[in-house]
Amino acid sequence: MNQLVLIALRRPYTFVVLSILIVIFGIRAIRDSPTDIFPSIKIPVISVVWAYAGMLPLDVSGRITFYFERALTSTVEGIADIVSQAYYGISITNIFLQPDTSLPGAEAEVTAISQTIVKALPPDISPPMIMRLEASSVPVVMLKLTSESMTPADLYNLAFARIRPLIIVIPGAIVPHPYGGKPIQLLVSLDREKLLDHNLSPTDIHAVFDHQNIVLPAGDMKIKQTDWMVQTNAMPPDIERFNRIPIKREGNSFIFLRDVADVQLAGPPQTNSIIAKGKQAVTIVVMKSGDVSTLDVVAGVKEALPLIKEIVPPDVKVEVLNDASVFVRESIREVTHEMLIAGLLVGLIAMLLLGSWRPMIVITTSIPLCILTSVICLQALGESLNVMTLGGLALAVGILVDNATVMTENIDTHLKMGKKLDEAIIDAANQIVIPTLLATLCISIVWLPLFTLSGVSGFLFKPMALSVIFAMLASFILSFTLVPTLAKYILVHPGTEKRKKDGDRTEEKPQGKFATFQRNHAEKHKKESGQSKEKPTGKFAGFLQRLKYHLGIFSRFQEGFEVRFLRFCGWYGGLLEQTIANRRRFATIMLAFALVSLILFYFNGRDFFPEVRSGIIQMHMRAPLGTRMEATNRITTLVSNDIHQMLPGQVEEIISNCGIPVGPHNLAFIPTPTIGSQDCDLTITLFNDKSAVWDIRKILHDGLKERYPGSEFTFQPADLIAKILNFGSPSPIDVQIKGMDMYSNYEYARKLQSKLRKIPGSSDVVIQQTMRTPTLLVEGQRTYGLDIDRNEADIALNMLITTNGTQQIDQKYWLDLKTGISYQINIYNPQHQVASTNDLNLIPVKTVGDAGLDQGYQLLGNLTEQSPVGTPGLVTHRGVMPLIEVYVSAEGRGLGGVLDDVRKIVDEMKDELPRGSTVKISGQAEIMIATYGELLVGLLAAVVLIYLMLVINFQSWLIPFIIITALPGALAGIAWALFLSQTNISVPALTGAIMAMGTATANSILVVSYALERIEIHGDPLLAAIEAGKARIRPVLMTAAAMIMGMLPMAMGGSTNAPLGRAVIGGLTFATIYTLFFVPCMYAIMYRARSAPEDQEKIPQHGKSSSTWKAFLRQGRRSRRA
Repeated sequence: MNQLVLIALRRPYTFVVLSILIVIFGIRAIRDSPTDIFPSIKIPVISVVWAYAGMLPLDVSGRITFYFERALTSTVEGIADIVSQAYYGISITNIFLQPDTSLPGAEAEVTAISQTIVKALPPDISPPMIMRLEASSVPVVMLKLTSESMTPADLYNLAFARIRPLIIVIPGAIVPHPYGGKPIQLLVSLDREKLLDHNLSPTDIHAVFDHQNIVLPAGDMKIKQTDWMVQTNAMPPDIERFNRIPIKREGNSFIFLRDVADVQLAGPPQTNSIIAKGKQAVTIVVMKSGDVSTLDVVAGVKEALPLIKEIVPPDVKVEVLNDASVFVRESIREVTHEMLIAGLLVGLIAMLLLGSWRPMIVITTSIPLCILTSVICLQALGESLNVMTLGGLALAVGILVDNATVMTENIDTHLKMGKKLDEAIIDAANQIVIPTLLATLCISIVWLPLFTLSGVSGFLFKPMALSVIFAMLASFILSFTLVPTLAKYILVHPGTEKRKKDGDRTEEKPQGKFATFQRNHAEKHKKESGQSKEKPTGKFAGFLQRLKYHLGIFSRFQEGFEVRFLRFCGWYGGLLEQTIANRRRFATIMLAFALVSLILFYFNGRDFFPEVRSGIIQMHMRAPLGTRMEATNRITTLVSNDIHQMLPGQVEEIISNCGIPVGPHNLAFIPTPTIGSQDCDLTITLFNDKSAVWDIRKILHDGLKERYPGSEFTFQPADLIAKILNFGSPSPIDVQIKGMDMYSNYEYARKLQSKLRKIPGSSDVVIQQTMRTPTLLVEGQRTYGLDIDRNEADIALNMLITTNGTQQIDQKYWLDLKTGISYQINIYNPQHQVASTNDLNLIPVKTVGDAGLDQGYQLLGNLTEQSPVGTPGLVTHRGVMPLIEVYVSAEGRGLGGVLDDVRKIVDEMKDELPRGSTVKISGQAEIMIATYGELLVGLLAAVVLIYLMLVINFQSWLIPFIIITALPGALAGIAWALFLSQTNISVPALTGAIMAMGTATANSILVVSYALERIEIHGDPLLAAIEAGKARIRPVLMTAAAMIMGMLPMAMGGSTNAPLGRAVIGGLTFATIYTLFFVPCMYAIMYRARSAPEDQEKIPQHGKSSSTWKAFLRQGRRSRRA
C-alpha cells in the first residue's frame, strides 16, 4: 500500500486518469443497466396448462391433474414442489424446481411426458401449453380498449388479432390473451323448437356438419402445358353457403341448415368481462420477463401506441393504465434523491469538522467515484439498477467517506507536527493502513450473512450486499491513491495560512502545486493589467464584495463552530477522565442499560417488508356462489358507484375484471382468487400516488360489508413489491390443510376460519376453495334407455352440444379467405333457449351418427332425472395431494404477531385435524421467519468471523473482545429507534442493523488501535484509554455524523428502505456513545487488571493530560483568528 501512495505522489496523473475512466465507464454502466423495482428473482418454475371446456373442477382434478402429477414424479428430475389448480375446464400445474436444476432440460422432460400421456386423458384433449414462470414477471402496463359501436366480441378480436401482435415483439414483453369480451367463432346456433318440428337432434346436425365440412388438400393436376392447383368447396368459402348445407331429405324436399339453425360470426357465452365506468371494455395486460427493465418494456408499449391508434377504428379509444414505470421511476428517483442529499450533508459535516473547504473537496470527491465503481462491478455481474442496489449505495454514502476522512484527518495531524506535505502524506498512510483495512473488512464482512439467504430473500438482498462491498473496497483503494493525489494539490500546510496578530498582517504563501499555480497566475495577472494596487470597480467589484461578505459569514460560523467543538472536546476529555476513574460502575450501568433496552424488540411488530404508500388498491369481490356473469356485472357496477361515494374526490378510475379469462394460461401468468363467474378483481386507481392505502382499505371494508352482506370483499397486493414477494398468493399467510379426505379437511378449515377471524389484527380470513358451487346433476336412466335403444353416450353428447357446444369434442376451424383469419366452429344451443330445467327436459335425444337421422327422438326429461347438488368450484393439489387453503392478512398489526396467534390456534386444534391430514403455514410469513433466522445466524457468524480476523491481526484474544464491546450499544440504539418511531422489525431494519454494527466495529478499531500505540510509549493503560478517546473523537464523530446525516433522508421518507435508515441512525448514535465511553472503560478495565493491582491506580485528571488538552484548545482558538 505504501508503494501505491508513492505512485500517487510521484505520478499523480495516473490516478486522475483512472478517476476519469471510472466516470466514463460508470455513466455507461448506468445507461446500459436495466432499471427495475427489484432484482431478478430466478426461481425456476414450469407451468403446464391443460384445457378441456365444460368439465367440472372435480373431474379436471381427477381425470387430468391427478394423472399428470404422478407422471411428472416418475420422469422429471429436480422437482422441489408441485402445486396444481383445477378450475372449470382448466388445469394449471406449477412445477417448482430445485435451484441447481437445468431449466431447459426439465422443460424438455415435462414436454415429453405431457405428449406421452395425452392418450390416457379425456378424448379430444389438446396438448398442454408449457411456460416458464418467474416471480419478477409481473404486469407493468395495461391498455384499455373501449368503443361506442363495437361489441365486446369485436373488441376482443381487434385486441387479439391486430394489437397484440404489435406488442409481443417488444423485447422482454409477455402478453397474455386479452381480458374481457369474447373470442369470435363461427357459431351454428340451433333452434330447439325447429329441431323438434323436423325430428332432429343436436347430434344429427353435428354428424351432417362433420361430413359436409372437411379440410383436406385437393392436390394439383396437369392439363397440357399447365399445372393446375385444385381447390374444392369441401369447406364452404363464405358463411352464406353454410346455410345452404342440406341436413336430410323429407319426401321430395330437403331440410337445410338454415331451417334449423343460424350461422354467423359471433361470440360464445361470455365467461370474462371488463367493466369500466359502467360499460364493457377489453384490456391487454403487458408483463415483463424477469431480466428485462420495466422502463424499457413500458417505453416500448408507448412507442407502439401511435401505430396502434392508427390501425384501430376511429371510435375505438385506447388508454394506458396501471403504468408501473411511474412507480419504478418514483422509487428510483426517491432513492437517488436520498443519495444526493446524503452526499451534500456528508460534505457539510466534513467541512465543519475539518475546518476548511479543502479537505471537504478531497473527501467528497471519492463518494461519486466509489458509487460509480460499484455500479460498474454490478453491471459486469449482470445486476440491474433497482431499489435494493441503489438503497445499498445510499446506505453506503455515509460510510464511504470514512476511509477518506481518516486519511485526510491524519494527514492534517502530521502537517501540524511540522512535516512537509509529501512526508506527512506518506507517514499518515503508513500509520492508518492496517486499522483502515480492518475497518473496511469489518464493514464488508457483516454483509456476508446476506449471501446465505435462500429463496426470494437471497435474490433480493445479495445485490444490495454486493453494492455495499464493492463501494467499500473502492473507498479503501481510493483513500490511498486518489486522496493522496488530491491532498498534494489541494491541502496546504497549516503554518502557511494567513494570520492577523496584534494589528500586524503577516502573509505567508501556501505550499503545494495548486497553491503555486494560483500564486503565479495572480502575479502574472497583476503584471499584465498594471493594476496590482487598484481595487476593481463596477458590477464585478460589487460581486466580489458580496462574495467576500458571504464567505466571511461562513468563515465566522465555521470558526465559531470550531471553537465550540474544541470546548466540547475539552468537556468530553474531562468526562472521560471521570468515567475511567469510575470505570467498573460506569461499564456495568451501560451494559445493563443495553441489555434492558433489548426488551423493546418485544414490543415492536414484525413484517417481511414494510407496506408503502401507493396510488392503487386491488380488491377482490366474491358474490354468492353461482351468480351468473350478467348479475355479477351489475353488482360490480353498483360497488364501483358506492366506492366513489365512500371516497369522494379520491378515486380516479375503477376497473372490474370478472370471471375466468378466455385464455386459460392467463391464470398461470397472473394468479388471482377468481374461480368462477361470481368473482371480480377490482383495480381502484387513486388520484394521490402517496395515499395511505391501509386507511382506505378499512373504509372500504366496513362500508361494503354493510351494504353487500352476501358478498365477500378482500384485498390483495397492489404494488409491485408486494406482488413479487407474495409470488401470486393473495395474502401473506396461507394456512394449508393437506390430505386425501378433501371434504373433511374443508370442514376443519371452516372451524379454523371462525377462530382465526377473532385474532386481533387479522383481516380477510377466507377459504379459497369452495365446496358448494351450484351444480345440476343429470342422471341417465340406463335401463330405460337400453329398452328404447338410447345409451348414455347419446344422452351426454346431445346435452353437451346443447349446453356447451362442440368446441371441445370436435375442434374444427373455418378460414375466411377474404381476411385470412381462421375461426373455430362451434355448434350449440343459445343459452336463452335453455333457461330452466323444463327447457333442459325438452332437448331431443337421438342415436349418435347417421343412423339417428331417420329415428324418432326421445326427450331428455324422459331419459334422465335432475337434482341440484354442490360441487367444488376449485380443487387444489400440493405435493400430489388435495389441499384446502385458509388465507389470512394482517391489518393494523405486525405480520409476525398475527402469525404467532395463527400458529397458536393451529396447535390448539391439532386434535380436531382429520386423520392422515397435515397443516402447514406457508406464504410470505413463512419466508419472513426463514429469512429472520438466516439473517440472525449469519450475523452471529459474521461477528465471530470479525473477531477471529481481529485476533489474527492483533495476535490477541483480548483486544478483539474489547473492540466488539460497542455492539451491545448498537443493538440498544436500534431497539430504541424502532420503538420510538413505531417502526416494525423487518428485513430492511435488520439490514440497517448489520450496517450499524459494522460501522460501530470500525470506529472501535480506531480507538483501540490508538490506545495500543500510546500504551507502548508510556505503559499506562488508564492514560492510554483517555488519550485514545480524546485523539479519536473527531474521526469517530465525523464518521458517525456523516453516516447519520446520510441516512436522514432515507429514514424520513416513506420508501421501503425507511426502516433501514432508522435502524442505522439509532444504532450508530448509541454505538458512538459506547465507542467513546464504554470501549475506553473496557480497555482500561482489561489492561489495568493485567498490569497493576486496584489499590495502585492513578487517574490523570488535572495533570499532564488535562493541561495538554487545554493547551491544544488554546492553540486551536488562536489558529482560527483572522
